[in-house]
Amino acid sequence: MHDIPPIQPWPQHRALQGQDLNRGIRAGDRIDKAHLEHARTAIKIIEAIKLIDRQPVSDELLHSAQDRYKAVENAHASARYAPVDIVAELRRLNQQLQDMNRNTNQQLQDMNRNTNQQLQDMNRNMNERFQGLERNMNERFQETLAQIARGNSMKENIRIISRNARNLNKGGPFALLKKTNAGHGYELAAERRQEAHTVDNVLRVPDEIPPIGSVPQGFGNYPTRFSHADIVRLIIFYNDDFGIIQQDDLAERRLKLTSFLTAL
Repeated sequence: MHDIPPIQPWPQHRALQGQDLNRGIRAGDRIDKAHLEHARTAIKIIEAIKLIDRQPVSDELLHSAQDRYKAVENAHASARYAPVDIVAELRRLNQQLQDMNRNTNQQLQDMNRNTNQQLQDMNRNMNERFQGLERNMNERFQETLAQIARGNSMKENIRIISRNARNLNKGGPFALLKKTNAGHGYELAAERRQEAHTVDNVLRVPDEIPPIGSVPQGFGNYPTRFSHADIVRLIIFYNDDFGIIQQDDLAERRLKLTSFLTAL
């Protein structure tokens, strides 16, 4: 992230005095919701001054405040969904193994004076510890890979949603998002089925759960044309109900799916 400077010049207006709304943000600083709220509040106050105050405030100042809010918002999203540095994580785990080996070797040297049975017991215990460590490392490695995939998918989905939103007034086309929820949504789909729906051929637990980051295949780009069965398949694929409830008719379900594809 690069530096996000304060708005210059900042107006000397009484409504803005004592307000900590225009703080500069240096590269590497942690971006939190307070930064977003400060940037948003600055826009609201400047807009209010333009509407009701006699002292003029330039459009350029308002545009600067709006641009600064977008910069803070983008930096916050990038920091929140930044992928995990897997190389650094593996190096850290490798260092832990090296430290463990050094400690183990020292312990074995100190125990040479003990009986053979004690050495056998210790060796057995150490093997169990290494096996447990190996299992733990593998689990953490898989979790790290899943976090990377989910973070990258969520970041890419923000861009897809932004592009889809630009086509909202035209009714499409809308690109489908990448999967970010692990597992399948069979139970979600079953709970939202109505008796009149002809979906028995698709309402089933999938043979293979699609991985995080994958995109459903065999669908068009116009949710307003999707059938009940199409929407059931998407609920199962994404493991997400899109806000749909059991009482919703097909038109309402299509509308909620469209909102899922176009709203941040």
